[in-house]
Amino acid sequence: MVFSLCCACKAMPIKKAKQASGTITAANPMSCRIKGKIVNIISQRDEDTSSPCYKYDCCAKVYVLSSSGCGSGVTAPLRQGDTATIIFAYTLHSTEQHFPNMKNGYSGLKMGDVFIANVEQRLSATIDRQYLIYGYERK
Repeated sequence: MVFSLCCACKAMPIKKAKQASGTITAANPMSCRIKGKIVNIISQRDEDTSSPCYKYDCCAKVYVLSSSGCGSGVTAPLRQGDTATIIFAYTLHSTEQHFPNMKNGYSGLKMGDVFIANVEQRLSATIDRQYLIYGYERK
C-alpha cells in the first residue's frame, strides 16, 4: 500500500504552490491545516524519469502535532496524534536546484523537522486515503 501511495506522485500534475509571501493560507475545501513533524522519509522513487520524485524523495510519514481548520470536503481529516503518509509535490529536497524559477521556494525537510502546511485530501480509486502537500512553512 505504501508503494502505490508514494508512486502516485507521477499521476499528480505539479501546480503552482498555494502560498503567498511565505505564509500558508487558510485551508481550502479539500484540505486541513496541520502542524506536523517528519518521523520517517519513505525512499521510494517515481518510475517517471521526468518527475521530480524520480530523483528526490517525495513521501514521508508525518506525525500531526496539531490540526486546525479543515475544509468542508474533507472526509478523512487528520487530527492531533495521527501519523499519515503524505506526498510532498515539490519533494522533500530543497527546491532551489530542481525548481530554479519557483518564486517561493522551499528549503527542504528532513527527519525531525516541524512544519505548517495545508494537507489536501485526494480521492483515489485504489487507495483509502491520499494526502498531498504543495507548500509548507518550516518551523
